[in-house]
Amino acid sequence: KNVKEIDNALSLIQNINGVTYDHKLDEYPNMGLSNGKQYGFIAQELEKIIPELVREKHLPTNGTKIVDKNNKNELKNEIFKTVNYPALIPVLVEAIKEQQIQIEELKNKETSIKLINDEIQKLKSIIDSQQYQINELKSTLENK
Repeated sequence: KNVKEIDNALSLIQNINGVTYDHKLDEYPNMGLSNGKQYGFIAQELEKIIPELVREKHLPTNGTKIVDKNNKNELKNEIFKTVNYPALIPVLVEAIKEQQIQIEELKNKETSIKLINDEIQKLKSIIDSQQYQINELKSTLENK
């Protein structure tokens, strides 16, 4: 239902900034977040470009910590913006296709330029030959 091609995928991708970051393990020690350098996007920035890839989720910030479910003060949820990374793959595929078309067009232009340059060289050679003949004729006429 509502299947449409992805338009201007390359433009979308060019506007996305990939970043590296570290999870805030000191703020969220019990959420099971990975340690060390992470690669990704700033969800708030990505949301401006492709909003469908960003969702808000209520996540428990005490994640792996054992809590007393009867004690409401121990249950903490915060709203986080999350990125649907797999959904970016079709956009990347279409961007690659668009880029490949541009590459092919540039190759064709390069081939055309090469052919034109070859033709110019041939014409220069003809002109040089004709100039030589003109000079020869001038010399012959001057000597008569």
